[in-house]
Amino acid sequence: MLHAYPFRFATCTVALLLLSLHSISQTISYQNPDEFFVCGAAPFDVTVTNTSGAVLDNPAVTVAFTTTAGTVCGMAYVEGSVTGAQEGNLSNPGAPVFTLNALNPGASQTFTFQVKAPCPVVDCIDNAEFFVNEITLTWEGGSTSQTTSPYVVERPLLVITAINSTVMTGSQGDVLLRKIFVRNTRPGPLSGFIFTDAFQPGIAITSPQGADISAAADTFQLALGGSNFTSIGDGDQLFELNETFVITEEILVTDCGVDITSAVSNITVGWGCEANEICQEVFVNAIVTIEPTNKIPKLVWEPITSVPECFCGPDGHTQGMTITNTGDGEATNISLSVFRPLLFLGGFIDTLSAWADSAGSQIPLTVLPGGGFSLSSPCEGSANLAYSAVFLLASLSPGASVTIYWDLYFCRDGCQQPSVGWRYNYSYYKPCPPNQFIQYTNLTDVFEKGIWMGATIEQQPAETLQDDSTYTVFYEVNYDSLTLLNDELTVEITLPCGMVWDVDNELILAGQAPLDITIDAGSMETIVTAKYQLPLNTDTAGLQFDFLFDCESLCGEQQVCQDSLETTCETPVCLAGGTEINGNITTTISKCSDYPPGCNMQLCSVFGGAYDCPPDSICIEQVPGYLRYDYHGSRKNYGLPDNDNNQFADGAGALNFGLVRTDRFMPGDTIHTSLKGEVVIDVAGETLPYGVAQHNFGTIFNMMVLNRNAFLTEQGIVPSGNSLRIFDSSSSTWYACGGLPAEALIQDNLLTGYKYDLSPAVLNGCGLPPGFEYDQGDSILFEADYRIKYNLKRETDSTPLRGDFFVVPSFSVYNDLAPTNRDSINCYCDGEIYELTGYEFGIVPGIFGLPPCANSQYIGGSLFRLELNNGNFFPYEYRNILTALDWRVALPPGIQIAAAKLKFLRLQTGVELANEVPLVPVTSNNGLYTYNFGQFQQPPLEEGFSALFQYIFDGPCDITGSIPSTFTTTLDFAPGIPEPENPLTFSLDATSIRALTPNLLINAPLFNIISFDNQLKLDFTLANFPTIVASQTSGPALNTWLYVTSASGLVSGFQLVNLETGQPVPSVNGVFQLVNFPIDTVAFRLTATNNSCVLENLEIHFGWNCTPFESQILTPCNAQVKPLTLFSPPGEIDFFVNSPAGCSDLCDTIPYYSIEIFNAQLGAVYDLTLTALLPPGVTILPGSGEVEFPTGSGNFIPIGDPEILSNGTALWNLSALVDTLGGGLP
Repeated sequence: MLHAYPFRFATCTVALLLLSLHSISQTISYQNPDEFFVCGAAPFDVTVTNTSGAVLDNPAVTVAFTTTAGTVCGMAYVEGSVTGAQEGNLSNPGAPVFTLNALNPGASQTFTFQVKAPCPVVDCIDNAEFFVNEITLTWEGGSTSQTTSPYVVERPLLVITAINSTVMTGSQGDVLLRKIFVRNTRPGPLSGFIFTDAFQPGIAITSPQGADISAAADTFQLALGGSNFTSIGDGDQLFELNETFVITEEILVTDCGVDITSAVSNITVGWGCEANEICQEVFVNAIVTIEPTNKIPKLVWEPITSVPECFCGPDGHTQGMTITNTGDGEATNISLSVFRPLLFLGGFIDTLSAWADSAGSQIPLTVLPGGGFSLSSPCEGSANLAYSAVFLLASLSPGASVTIYWDLYFCRDGCQQPSVGWRYNYSYYKPCPPNQFIQYTNLTDVFEKGIWMGATIEQQPAETLQDDSTYTVFYEVNYDSLTLLNDELTVEITLPCGMVWDVDNELILAGQAPLDITIDAGSMETIVTAKYQLPLNTDTAGLQFDFLFDCESLCGEQQVCQDSLETTCETPVCLAGGTEINGNITTTISKCSDYPPGCNMQLCSVFGGAYDCPPDSICIEQVPGYLRYDYHGSRKNYGLPDNDNNQFADGAGALNFGLVRTDRFMPGDTIHTSLKGEVVIDVAGETLPYGVAQHNFGTIFNMMVLNRNAFLTEQGIVPSGNSLRIFDSSSSTWYACGGLPAEALIQDNLLTGYKYDLSPAVLNGCGLPPGFEYDQGDSILFEADYRIKYNLKRETDSTPLRGDFFVVPSFSVYNDLAPTNRDSINCYCDGEIYELTGYEFGIVPGIFGLPPCANSQYIGGSLFRLELNNGNFFPYEYRNILTALDWRVALPPGIQIAAAKLKFLRLQTGVELANEVPLVPVTSNNGLYTYNFGQFQQPPLEEGFSALFQYIFDGPCDITGSIPSTFTTTLDFAPGIPEPENPLTFSLDATSIRALTPNLLINAPLFNIISFDNQLKLDFTLANFPTIVASQTSGPALNTWLYVTSASGLVSGFQLVNLETGQPVPSVNGVFQLVNFPIDTVAFRLTATNNSCVLENLEIHFGWNCTPFESQILTPCNAQVKPLTLFSPPGEIDFFVNSPAGCSDLCDTIPYYSIEIFNAQLGAVYDLTLTALLPPGVTILPGSGEVEFPTGSGNFIPIGDPEILSNGTALWNLSALVDTLGGGLP
């Protein structure tokens, strides 16, 4: 609060009463303005009178604006403002020259001009300068001058008197209201001022007041003017003395409160006379403490569908998704992915049609199309179609809702009913950790069924179709708008060969005859089309028709059945034919008549069924011959014998193939396939000139798509050789050859198998006699090898490194170059399944904690592992995959390995081969430590294994954060392992060494302190947060220290008190000794004396050290600096003088002069004195001086007589005379 203190005294002289506002000289008089304000202009009058008896020629008046001390304060003439005179020399606006007309004796001339008071005048006012004008009149032959009496220029002074809360707390999404109270404490009015808030990240600021002129993202700035001031004080458009304006900031907390825990605002208010000019400003600090948020978004997804009735265009059908955030946190980076469905009618997305609506306003939407599509005839529509699309929205606030719209275009011909479907998944981000990314990867199906046509069919008699029998079909169609539509309805009946149309059928539908009937009789089918004009008289309409079934009319393909093949093979294959015949009824409502019928809404129904025809009406065909064969496949390559299955090679002996798993494979292995077949001739006299062998590959469920797509390629399964032996039974001769070309069979970019042509005519290298064809009793032995070169990648199922595959053979001979199942059969229905493991090797670097003042311990370790799907995958044989020859660790300068050991070496089955073995580096140069790891792998290890290396590290005390390291081993792969580089140098860069250091943190609500006295008082907390590295935790901060520096040296006398114990913290050489600071948070108070009136920059230095830190010139292990500013704003004195009215006679006692003194700033004012310069002959009435403290209290305190100085000035030391002012005027 601002305070004013009046002072009054009386005199006993009348000399003061002779002073007047008009000063009269021989030739000059003047009039000072009644009021004059900084940044404004005021009028001055000057009158020149010719009191001489001669004409005053060429008179000129110079007015110099100055002070009684001769200070030039920047007062300037307003050019062009003079009236009653002419402007002369204006080169110095602070001393303009005006010219007058010649003055006759006794004549006078008055002129008026304006003077402006710019910003520099403020300094003169604050320095208690008295403003006067020196007026000089010159004329031909003479000059005279006059100094005016002092006049007052008033200035405004803005003071931030209060903030409703300098410390506010919120979490992300909260809106906090901060009120800043600004008062004008000086008589000068303002027409406007600038409010600025420079804030740290984590918040955003707006205000409903003023004009937002912010130019930077981290600065909020308002221009406040006359329209804002009409609601305060006297209601005018000026901000005047003692008026208070309240600025309301709306602060949105934008940060999560994890990395940023507070945001400090540096708030200033200031004003100036010109644009971008500051005459005076004042600042304060405020802070928003940001707490971690618990607000999360929750999105609700509501599909919108539109069902088509025309399926070829030309219009799109609008779909949509309404997304509503029912949570209390904002969702950002929202992604909606839309796909075509798998099982029902889907359209194509018009990506240019997409838009988004929120509360009736269109908002930005990004569309990412996936896979373009072009409509083909007869379909029409947009040219910007895609199979899928991703829609991206920037954000969605709590409670808000947005709807995304897009159009689907359809191109589907035949038997379509009104329906639509699509699939979607989505993702979005929640504002804050943990788990910010929220993703729903499963596809949700959206399906909407429109109003469908329905039908019932009844066929009489209901029996198996008999030759030369007539059947009646009763057909009934229902649709809810048959009585309302004006479209055309078409019924199309298709009868296959074997069904004969009855020409007497009338096709009366619900009592209505068709507009026309057309009959199209073809060789394979008869199509009858009847058209009806809607509406009908009912929504359920029926018709009937007859047909004759005739076995002799059946087409050839329909005469083939399962029993039509005659063969001695026990497992024949029949791919076509059957004993069923069906006709179709297609009903169409033509809602889009410009397109073919199939583009309209259609209902397709089936009638007919099984038939029974006499045996002589079908033909029985014999397969001329086939191969009766067996297939077997197994692994071709093996390891060493391990008949006791202890995972070490036996010293002697052979593999026990009764125990070895030859159906198991790993990359590099070869599968040997064997087809052994005997030619069987079912038609006497036939020979078969063609033959084919085919191996069909596939995978089963435990090999996932990524591995399957890489395995089933020509690079994943590679033919590595084959051999063919043919036995000619007629001559009892074997013929042999090999290296037959393999034809890769590719379907949908996947390898489905390899095919070999075994036709004798192409087997040039086998030595077959000319004209040889396969005959009864011949034998074929075909063997082919395939090498597996693909190494499975780890999967997420229960067998992460295993994926099984199968081989299904096809081995046949035939007599037609284009064989069908009538002349060639594959007389084998089985295949074999094999197990495949991948191998995976890698380095897990481990995490190590290195304390700053001691060596690390044997905790944690670096792991090398070689892993198959399971241990001992190849039982009863010894198989080596690789040998890790060495182990190398590279460290940066300053970090050393003091000791190392092999913690364990064990097989994947858990068999331990070594443990707790000290390691001595073979070499140690420039931070690279090399150990002999291969010595523990003699002989080379079987299948998978792992090894754990442990270390004791040593390092300097000033280590911080994560320390880079590199772990390397040289891998020597066994022969046959499909690695592109052998040996392989395998390395892993890591930041595995972590400094296990304590973390000191100083925290306080504010580090920008404003003190309204000369004392610093900072309450803060010092915390030691532990560093956690795996299972290790840092301990106390050893020898914790703290000291404070002042840049200017004007802040001194620092003291530190532990607020929990109340005890001062001891210091050595100005360094406070906090000894071993535990993992805790402790409150402290820092105090000091501020001898500065300007902003002081301080630094709080703190940290820890391995030994006591007692000198500021030494370098500790850990040092941090926290900036601190301190401002003790000076007071600013101003006063009003109330003089008595009227005149007094000589020696009368003049009534009291009242001087009201007030502090216009927030800082206290000390050593308050009052001086009064008395004219000669004027004295103070003894005992008349008194002070009313505070103003308006009526409490008058006598202050005695003043001290009279040598120049006649009266001096009162008010602080000494009034006890309550000894502590300063607040």
